[in-house]
Amino acid sequence: INEYGNIINISSANMDVLDEILRLKNIYYSLDDNSKKNLWDILQAMLQLSEEYFRIKGPDYFLKKK
Repeated sequence: INEYGNIINISSANMDVLDEILRLKNIYYSLDDNSKKNLWDILQAMLQLSEEYFRIKGPDYFLKKK
């Protein structure tokens, strides 16, 4: 139950994702400033590559059932 009295149903898969996010957050905060900058540079490059891949393949490619 959240602060508004609503019942929150968190699936096991969602809880695993949340646990991983929190674990990565702790790792990130333990890095020095230069390492944080390098990590963000790498993540931005990965994001740009994935966006370009998606643009090249097109959304239909990812909606196909395999």
